[in-house]
Amino acid sequence: NIVDVRYGDFVESPLLEIKKVYANLQMDMTIETENNIQQFLINGKSKSKRKHNYSLTEFGLNEKNIKDQFSDYMLKYDF
Repeated sequence: NIVDVRYGDFVESPLLEIKKVYANLQMDMTIETENNIQQFLINGKSKSKRKHNYSLTEFGLNEKNIKDQFSDYMLKYDF
């Protein structure tokens, strides 16, 4: 199964988006899992984060092939 999650939505509200993924996959989230996610998010905010930069060529990809293979998906999600 595949569940699409918009990155911006995930960054803004990670627990809510994870709950949506669980619901879409028809999985129950236990209170323990929810508490673990909350604790992880709290702990993660105190750590500094480095910006990551990646290029398609690092992964053997190029823009034309990506656009060709994912054009339907990109149109559907307004990329």
